[in-house]
Amino acid sequence: VADHEEEKVELDGEMLCSVELEFEPQNQQRSPSGNRTSWSTPLDDACETHHDVSDIEQGVERLLSPRSGLEVDDSTHVLETMREFADMVHTQHLISATLVDEEPAVEATPLQDETSDVEVEKRRNKRLKRWFGIAVVVFMAILATIMLVNRSRRENDTDSAELAPNAVKTYDPTLIKVRNAGTLACGLPERGWVGWNVFNEDSGEREGFSVDLCKAVAAAVLGLDYNIVMKEYSFSERFIALAEREIDLLMFGDTHTMERDFYEPGAKVGFQFTEPFLYDGMGFAGLPEYVQCADDIDWSGNCQGLIICVQEATTHPGHLNNRFPIRYVLSCKTREEFYRFFVEGKCNVIAGEQNDIAEGAVNDAGYVGDYLVGDVLLSKEPLAMVTRSGEQSWSDVANWVLRALFLAEKMNITKANAGEFASLVPANAPDGIDFVTAIATVGHYGDMYERNLEQLVPRKGLNRLYKDGEDVETGLLYSLPLGDVNSDFRYDLASKGRMKEILARGSVRCGIPEKYKKMGEDIFGVDDYCRALSASMFSADPTLVEYVFLSDHDGDWLKLLNEGIVDVVAGQNDNFRSDVRESDVEASGYTGLVFTQTYYYDESGEGLNDQGIGKQYALATSPNDSDWSKFVYWIVSGSFKAEEDGITQEEYMEVEEVSLLGPTFQWMFRGAIFGVGNYGEMYAHDEVHPPRSGKNLLNGDKGPMFYPSQF
Repeated sequence: VADHEEEKVELDGEMLCSVELEFEPQNQQRSPSGNRTSWSTPLDDACETHHDVSDIEQGVERLLSPRSGLEVDDSTHVLETMREFADMVHTQHLISATLVDEEPAVEATPLQDETSDVEVEKRRNKRLKRWFGIAVVVFMAILATIMLVNRSRRENDTDSAELAPNAVKTYDPTLIKVRNAGTLACGLPERGWVGWNVFNEDSGEREGFSVDLCKAVAAAVLGLDYNIVMKEYSFSERFIALAEREIDLLMFGDTHTMERDFYEPGAKVGFQFTEPFLYDGMGFAGLPEYVQCADDIDWSGNCQGLIICVQEATTHPGHLNNRFPIRYVLSCKTREEFYRFFVEGKCNVIAGEQNDIAEGAVNDAGYVGDYLVGDVLLSKEPLAMVTRSGEQSWSDVANWVLRALFLAEKMNITKANAGEFASLVPANAPDGIDFVTAIATVGHYGDMYERNLEQLVPRKGLNRLYKDGEDVETGLLYSLPLGDVNSDFRYDLASKGRMKEILARGSVRCGIPEKYKKMGEDIFGVDDYCRALSASMFSADPTLVEYVFLSDHDGDWLKLLNEGIVDVVAGQNDNFRSDVRESDVEASGYTGLVFTQTYYYDESGEGLNDQGIGKQYALATSPNDSDWSKFVYWIVSGSFKAEEDGITQEEYMEVEEVSLLGPTFQWMFRGAIFGVGNYGEMYAHDEVHPPRSGKNLLNGDKGPMFYPSQF
């Protein structure tokens, strides 16, 4: 149908008795059935049935009504088009059409000027009768199309993308859903990804690191009789599948970034991440002469033939776009295409994480020839399990399964002696998480790595277990990558929950354990991070803090956080009993504090448990507001990053700005460094703790990063 405003048209006397509608999304979002949907229907009844204009308008109003029960992400755009169509029929601005069941196609032609007014009126009434019927059927077709492509249309403005309150579906917490179904649904990379998801024809089972992680979590929450469903996705599909609840846990090996915490571009929502289960980085591999060109970031002279293949919908294209002109970069839609293009010679270098570009993976894809893996890493890629945002207890359970695998390796507990792990879990720890069965199913972390990845990428560097007394030259402080946080404003954090309350109040309420009150004014990690939060929120002003000293007599600190008596607690030990506890109130059955990265490892010996693991101090927040918890998390990580980058308090203007969360937080990192300095500067203010050493040093991208936590 085409719009010919104010023209009088007819169909040369032909009666249109069928219509075909084809819908193609205007963005690149993938719909469940592909990128194009067709629908057709006969209109025999419509040819003989008269419909008033009011019928069309009332039908549109019914579709726009919340009572229609449309379960779509955003139908506004399509429904507005339908309303315009009704107006168009009403005023007869049209018409162009095609007869589906007859040839040739019949197009609308303007009426000639000599036609009498009477004839014009007759033809007008005739056309109205036809088009009112057609309009009704077209509306039905569009409605059907909306339901088919609801994943393919999302509004760029996140505020307008929210459903009306009575159209929002509520779901059981994922942990309860998994237990009720007796099955865990894991999202995995496409089959054939060596080391991660391959089919063993001898055993008839799938194998890989992602598969083992899925089994470990399933065994922990479901026991020996666990069931798993492993669903495979491409890079562009995986986050959408998790957001739309097709899976319970994403085991793709995804980089944890600040951007993805708040707003992942493909799914247009934020997510939650466990601690990293693998530390990786983007590098180059391929034909030796061109790998050297890529390492040197050189495309001149003998390097003019350089072509780099990279997988889209990952963090990798952004790293390349900042370093190479686009003509030297070839984007690949799938992992299969990524390897095939290299094998076919369409590119001479591939860019990816070390497990992506390992020679074994490329040989498995069919490549035979000279091959070199470069020496340069252009990025940090801490890979983690991913859950939906707002389901803190489920993320915590997955995280503690991972921590149990690290502890089992430290204590040399494998499949064979998995029962010994039970003695490591305190008697007063929450029930319902079967760590013993998880370890009996997959072994400890080192077993998993040896079985799946060792032949591909030998275990070294950050992916080793930190050993007390041996790894004294490197620490455990490591900032996570931010992602694309400074290109545009996509998430209005200032209007959300606890953040909105704090901004309106004009101060941060910082809870401090009373024991610190007697230690002096400058206590590292307590006063400093409270002031850093103030400076990050209130235009670089570190003074807007209300200190609330907490004693054991104050009762449950989690309750104080949930009720807003305090916004954050500093100096809290991150252990299993604090992080995961049973709850009669929460639907998941669990609750607990939410912790940032550890900012201080107690190496004094006073806080060691029976396994020789010391206390690990972090900031703690309520589980009821994931946005606020994430913000606090990234302020701590940002203090590590500033020291890694060599940016001091005096050099605060060199700190990266943030556009992602809106103008209020453009200076969130810059303000924090202006207010209190980087991590090293904060530690230097300390009057209580011993000189900085061991685990409290920066990692430097070389030393081991895996260290168990206290149970």
